[in-house]
Amino acid sequence: MGEVGKIVDIINKSTIISAVNSVNRRVVMSVEISANDIKRRGISHVEKYLESGESVLISVRGRAKYTIITIAKYDKLRELELDNAIKQAEEDYKEERYVTETAEDHFKRLGI
Repeated sequence: MGEVGKIVDIINKSTIISAVNSVNRRVVMSVEISANDIKRRGISHVEKYLESGESVLISVRGRAKYTIITIAKYDKLRELELDNAIKQAEEDYKEERYVTETAEDHFKRLGI
């Protein structure tokens, strides 16, 4: 990781934090912007970072609280989550970690 993990720059009161994405082995940038910066500068301040491929962390009272990502990144994350859920379900089926029951019994078991 070297110097990449140590890079922290202040630009327009926004902190740019470099991190290494261990899956793709590429540098991923996140920008931290305060909620007050967004109030003052508007969404265009956020969009300029998103357009360059960065994610945006919104800090409230000095602590990162929210993340803004593009729809494309969100869709990719959802796809990865669903792929993982399918893989887990297939493993559960293979290891016979499932229940066969009627819908009525299922609802009873869930307390519905």
